[in-house]
Amino acid sequence: MTQPFTITAEFLRELFLYEEESGLFIRRISRGNRGLAGQIAGYVAKTGYRVIGIGPRDGFKMYLAHRLAWLYMTGAFPENEIDHINGVKDDNRWCNLREATRSQNLQNIRCRSSSLSRLKGVQWDRRRKKWASGIFVNKRHLHLGYFTSATEAHEAYVHAAKEHFGEFARG
Repeated sequence: MTQPFTITAEFLRELFLYEEESGLFIRRISRGNRGLAGQIAGYVAKTGYRVIGIGPRDGFKMYLAHRLAWLYMTGAFPENEIDHINGVKDDNRWCNLREATRSQNLQNIRCRSSSLSRLKGVQWDRRRKKWASGIFVNKRHLHLGYFTSATEAHEAYVHAAKEHFGEFARG
């Protein structure tokens, strides 16, 4: 029985050059119909993340480019998730990546475009006819109060986000 293919930082560096400034992986060698040396590796998937296929035919696996960037730069895969600081899923520049817990990573997502207030952590309470503010911390929803304006509710959210998540908070 063959061992499952495991990628190492050394093997990754043999296959690709990671450009810290652009966040792109450039193929060092041609791999049959998988790409030619000098080409940008991978593609942007429907999820918005860049993915790159690596491995022998029987162990070929797709990897998220931001996780590969972490492996390339640090020598090990991250223990947690990788957060894109600016929120752009395919911006894999080294300066835009940081390791984060699931909870921290979720704090850096943008507000839904369908949101009435267009402000993160704020929603309209029809029953009370006020703006409600809340935040999730460790999988629990913390109610922050009701406010007469969406701006006040958002300020409460921003304060709580900074208190609980520090640098990972996004307003």
